Amino acid sequence: MTKLYIPLEEKEVLVRVVKALSKVRFSLAVVQGEEDTSSVQPDEKYFAAVKNLIDKGIVVRRFYFGCFEKYLREKAQNPQIEYLYCGTMKKYQRAIILDQAAIFCKIGNQFCYSEYPEMVQMIQNYLKRCSLGSDG
Repeated sequence: MTKLYIPLEEKEVLVRVVKALSKVRFSLAVVQGEEDTSSVQPDEKYFAAVKNLIDKGIVVRRFYFGCFEKYLREKAQNPQIEYLYCGTMKKYQRAIILDQAAIFCKIGNQFCYSEYPEMVQMIQNYLKRCSLGSDG
């Protein structure tokens, strides 16, 4: 039986994410929050791993929360990534979804990893609703 999620310590989050990115086969969904002040932030290895996915032709979709004008600038600077505007930071939910089958996310102050299908689907549905209902 699959656990709902596995709690992660902050110091292991980026290492696990970068390792997991190397196993992505068809899609990556990333949530970007303009004002995310978490102590865990993407680094050079993370961005290199995402670029590697793009170079392989893997679909990378970024759900952007924050200022609409900044979203437009980011989208223009990264045409190889599919951007979806999701509204203000008020609705922000930090997450990375791998092949629609696994997720890294933050629940409150706890970083988590899950392969639990219903949890992955719940976050995917939430992001879809945010992007469809955005005010941008």
